Amino acid sequence: MKKILNLLMLVLSILFVFIITEFAELHYINKLMYGNKSAFTLLCDQSVYSEEEILCHLNRISEEENTYLAKYIIVNSNDIFIYSTDTTLDGKINLTSGNFPENNSETYICDKYYDNPRQMGVFKAFSKKDTIKIYPINNLSKIGGYGGLYYTGTTDPEVLNRIVEYLNNNLGKTEIFEVYNPNLLEYFLDI
Repeated sequence: MKKILNLLMLVLSILFVFIITEFAELHYINKLMYGNKSAFTLLCDQSVYSEEEILCHLNRISEEENTYLAKYIIVNSNDIFIYSTDTTLDGKINLTSGNFPENNSETYICDKYYDNPRQMGVFKAFSKKDTIKIYPINNLSKIGGYGGLYYTGTTDPEVLNRIVEYLNNNLGKTEIFEVYNPNLLEYFLDI
């Protein structure tokens, strides 16, 4: 009886470790992508504005407000591509090897090493199965354009309003979509 109890405790402990590991992985990705960030939509007519104009305005407001603008593309259930005005995501990305991509380059950083000349660096991520690649924002034209949902590394309402006003005046219709400030309990309970 004692052996069965010990075996049951061992099985429950192993199951608990797997659940905690999976939860921590999901929390890391959630915090990287959405923690203390805001989302806004941009409807930009690319027949009116050139790619250079769009990039200029996105980079300008990013620099003026000292925050990054990023667009996330979830390619499939395991691949996430982030196109950002700041590939460090306001210092949240620390490389374990290599260098950050330069603006206006076609290079990227990734959480896994690939033997690809366009990969400039590797950063440590908690995720084993997901692949996260971070590109400079100028690469957005290769995947379909500049309109859509963007994220910014701030939840400050004044900064958000200035970003939205600037983009409304210079590129197209822009609206705040959502302000994210999730904590672990909200994520776990899906509140």
